[in-house]
Amino acid sequence: MKIFSNINLLWLILILSACHREKKIPVEERKLTESSLGLFMEIKLDTVFSKYQAEELVTVEVQFKTTMKEPVKYNGIPFLKILEDIYGKKWLDSLKKDHAIELVCKDGYCPQMPLSDVWKHDGYLVDRLTGEPNKWPAGFHKKYAPFYLVWKDEKNNQEVPWPYGLVSIRLVDLAKQKACLMPGADKIAEKGFYLFKKYCMKCHSINGQGGVMGPELNYPKNIISYWQEDQLFAFVKSPQSFSYNHKMRPVKKIAEKEMKLIIEYFKHIEKHSQLCD
Repeated sequence: MKIFSNINLLWLILILSACHREKKIPVEERKLTESSLGLFMEIKLDTVFSKYQAEELVTVEVQFKTTMKEPVKYNGIPFLKILEDIYGKKWLDSLKKDHAIELVCKDGYCPQMPLSDVWKHDGYLVDRLTGEPNKWPAGFHKKYAPFYLVWKDEKNNQEVPWPYGLVSIRLVDLAKQKACLMPGADKIAEKGFYLFKKYCMKCHSINGQGGVMGPELNYPKNIISYWQEDQLFAFVKSPQSFSYNHKMRPVKKIAEKEMKLIIEYFKHIEKHSQLCD
């Protein structure tokens, strides 16, 4: 999906306003109108975070131990509050059933989570370790700055994303995204599409949608046009056995039958190789 510049967005809002001169459009309604036109504006988190005062930061202790050996305290702002301050409570609530929040990291990692999950879990956007004068110690800054999304009372919960090096967010209309990434009514390919979203889309894109940590897999050429199908599963399970010091991590949880469904999805989407609007 294309990211519109602020100037283009301003012109579009002015055009919409001109069409409704007889009635001033409230901010909430204008945002809904923008969403219906497919405007997915990327929100830079450093700009948003700078508007909060130091006294608004809260301390949160996180029990997540996959990256830390013991509970760690951070300072930050509740993630739901940030989203409500950006989009407005009423508008945000109206979108939680059919939208996702996309979390864009500086290394190209780009997980999505259902917007409704933000209400189910106690998330915090943090920008420092508690008590650190320089926000992040020397060993943490390169990896975690500028922001890290953490979840209180979610020890080792991998069902919610824990992105570090987080730089921006955007809302995603799931119906519009699916229309571009899974056109047609192939039920087998559709199963593969959802498995692709689960295992692959954080790092790889299809038609320009997804992460950029790894390569695009459909535009201009689909991966199955230059990879042997019977080698894909082995590669995904052990990239380093194909290429020394490969940066891709093994996808340990994926089953062979799931990979076959993803390949069926690749075959389906190959006929629809085009960048999403």
